[in-house]
Amino acid sequence: MLRRQIILIGALALLVGLGVVEWGSLSKAGASTTPCGEYRADWSDARAFSPDCMPLGPPPISAPPVAEVTEQWSQDASRVNYNDALQLQWEHSLGDWQDASGVRWGSTPIASSAAVRAVGLVRVDVPASDVRITFSATMPEVGEIRCGDSAPLAQARIDPSTVRSWNQQIPSTQRVVLVRCARPGVLSLNVTKVFSGSTGGQFKFYRNDPRQRGVDSAGLPSATGAAADVVLDLRAAGWRGSLNTKPIEKPLSNGMLLITVPTGGDTGASSQYPIPTAKRAETMFARYIMRIGNNWPATTGGKYPGLANTGATVKSGGIAGWGGRMADGIHWSARTMRANPLEGLWTGSYQGWGTYVYRLNHETLNGDTRWSTRPLPKGEFVVIDQMVKLNGVNADGTPRADGEIAYWLNGILVDRFPGIIFRNQTTPDTLPETFWIDVYVGGTGYVAPYPHTVLLADVLISSKLLTFDPVMLSRLNANTRQVPSAL
Repeated sequence: MLRRQIILIGALALLVGLGVVEWGSLSKAGASTTPCGEYRADWSDARAFSPDCMPLGPPPISAPPVAEVTEQWSQDASRVNYNDALQLQWEHSLGDWQDASGVRWGSTPIASSAAVRAVGLVRVDVPASDVRITFSATMPEVGEIRCGDSAPLAQARIDPSTVRSWNQQIPSTQRVVLVRCARPGVLSLNVTKVFSGSTGGQFKFYRNDPRQRGVDSAGLPSATGAAADVVLDLRAAGWRGSLNTKPIEKPLSNGMLLITVPTGGDTGASSQYPIPTAKRAETMFARYIMRIGNNWPATTGGKYPGLANTGATVKSGGIAGWGGRMADGIHWSARTMRANPLEGLWTGSYQGWGTYVYRLNHETLNGDTRWSTRPLPKGEFVVIDQMVKLNGVNADGTPRADGEIAYWLNGILVDRFPGIIFRNQTTPDTLPETFWIDVYVGGTGYVAPYPHTVLLADVLISSKLLTFDPVMLSRLNANTRQVPSAL
């Protein structure tokens, strides 16, 4: 509670300094239990206050450390992810490290303990501040770990038998421990229990080395698309064409589209925009320029836009390939998924994401989620390019597993999801039919305690991958300081 109060006070001080909030408006904050005042989706998604009113939601969580988020493991690290909150995966299961020779996943430790034969403190001088600790036999139970005289800046204990961190599961006796200290030096491990298979084993230390996974671009198109290749521009069309009878998106005077999940709700948008029939193709691209509000919660999943063919042009919502309606060989969807992370250091400034595809032969009624190698930043515009390439069908009618979804983030290829079967026939009614602007907050029983916002600067559907313009993106982020009130 104290930490949250400190963060709130610090955030309010920042807003005062920026001239967004006046201290006088806070004199009676908390006197009412009903949020009121004007909500503004501005640069930092700060809330405006009025006398006798509560702020409409919490301030952004503290910013992450200076180091690049994709080079940092977090305390929720598991055998799959080095940052579970953002769904960022190790390149190799159970961790990425360097040995004493600088070899990735090498076997020569940078330091080793003496043989462990009883409970008590084990002290080792380790020449690295960020280390991975293993044991040469059955690992004993390890209690407190100290970096010299101080507690570690972060630690995680990985159980290879589960996809959750040891911190959140009943541990087995096979473990990996990650420790981040302020500086290299003596590490102390308090061995609290030694098993029969532990006696005589050694602790071995390696340098932690999580890295951004590379994505091979072989076989993908280069950025050669131009204005002539755009088959649908939603901004230029005034955001018209929704198949829903009551769209709740709000076109703005600056030409952008403001999407708001209102207080007490869970949905900000669910509109499908038809792609001209004559322009539909086996491979299509969707570019959407999007800014996620800092006010998006860390503890719920949900959806963002993507290409689809659910039969929505025939029936509002669609025939199949969405909402628990399995892909039927014709209908499918490929929206973007947002992560369902725990509250953590990174989730205030970044958000995990990936594809959420209703594909043929998926084992469950819901879609198939595949996570991105890189998180999305909040509070700034990003350019997301999605490619959907439909699978082929053999002469005997069997579908080929050669469909694919790919994503580019600000012009960089960050994800490829190959081997997807969208359909079992190649008829025109299987082609991408709509761009689905679907924005909602997932999680059973979740209702928004305050508005959550997403701002779309433009959506372009094209037959080729469009060229990324970093100057345009920089100007957009520099110039878009405020938008009108949310709904």
